[in-house]
Amino acid sequence: MARERPMSDDFRISVVIPVFNGAGYLSEAVNSVLEQIPTPVEVIVVDDGSTDNTSGVAAAYGNVICYDRQPHKGISATLNRGIEMSHGNLIAFIDADDVWMSDKLQKQTSVLQSQPETDMVFGHSLFFQSPDMDVEVARKLHIPGNPQPAFMKSAMLIRREAFFKVGLFDPAWQVGDFVDWFAKSMEAGLRVHMLPDVVFRRRVHGRNMTIVERSSQIDFVRILKAALDRRRSAARTRPEKDTNHEPSI
Repeated sequence: MARERPMSDDFRISVVIPVFNGAGYLSEAVNSVLEQIPTPVEVIVVDDGSTDNTSGVAAAYGNVICYDRQPHKGISATLNRGIEMSHGNLIAFIDADDVWMSDKLQKQTSVLQSQPETDMVFGHSLFFQSPDMDVEVARKLHIPGNPQPAFMKSAMLIRREAFFKVGLFDPAWQVGDFVDWFAKSMEAGLRVHMLPDVVFRRRVHGRNMTIVERSSQIDFVRILKAALDRRRSAARTRPEKDTNHEPSI
């Protein structure tokens, strides 16, 4: 059976996959994207200077994907490069170690089609332990067994014009790139829909547990402080309501 093409010109989906030393996981992520209906118009893999066989894994897909390699610059710069290469009017992301559910884009495009006021759609995630995880590390982990609401980039589908109301990811952050961007999206008034369905599986392995590292915790605290500072600044510059006069007609 022939695969269904993109739904219409209103639903041209670009998928950006950032990767750094993800040769062991990349093909599973890419395959989960290629299985989607509607079919993305482009799948963009941006290699952030990997030193493993990531380029070889990408090369096996030929012109089915768009592959770009850059010197190691960090996750935000890698995401931004993929966005700059994209042409679709809908944008989605998937980390190279995550896996989309087969109906992710179908469910999310249905929401955007029926709710033109909605800017971006998220869904739930289901965490799973990577088979290659060190046994001793795995014993210390508590991985949620139930689906979790996921305000994460692998769970998002967003209209292009809505994304650029917020702007590109801030390269100042080593981690927390999406936390910072999402906080800004809420400040910009973007409208969100959260699906009750699982839209992707989040792989847990030794190299993506950055949240427990001290340097990562400091970044998250700084992101929170920056968001609070922006709100305070906006509150100070907002004109006070004049309660002594009725609005002129």
